[in-house]
Amino acid sequence: MAVYRNEATLARVRLQFVLVALVGLGVGAVGIVRFVSSDERPTVVMLASLALAAIGLGGLALVRRAERVAIETGREGIVVRNVASTRRIAWSDVAGFEEDERRRGVTQAVVRTTGGSTHPISACGDPGPTCATILKGLRRELDAARRT
Repeated sequence: MAVYRNEATLARVRLQFVLVALVGLGVGAVGIVRFVSSDERPTVVMLASLALAAIGLGGLALVRRAERVAIETGREGIVVRNVASTRRIAWSDVAGFEEDERRRGVTQAVVRTTGGSTHPISACGDPGPTCATILKGLRRELDAARRT
């Protein structure tokens, strides 16, 4: 089994999620302290502070999810782990791997199934030599799976 991922792109994405978490938790905490120390106790301040803290916690969850982004290959097929989804695809259902024509976040590649649908591959990351190397390796493994 091989595991593919573009570490440089994923490190940048994780950093962005960490910044969202820090800003959300930091500003949310300031708002909660402000609410507790205020005599007026405006409900809007508390709700906004809780919402920002929730955004911060969401950022932390995304950091954790970004850690597992990868493409794993095995004898039966591939497992594409993106930030928001995981999909298992048998080699017999894989038509090919392509670079995506449109920019969608960090997704620059897709796996095309024999049914014609596509599934994004976030682990390829930004276009460039690392993405090209990952796609080349995936195509090589697809060819080897078809020969067996």
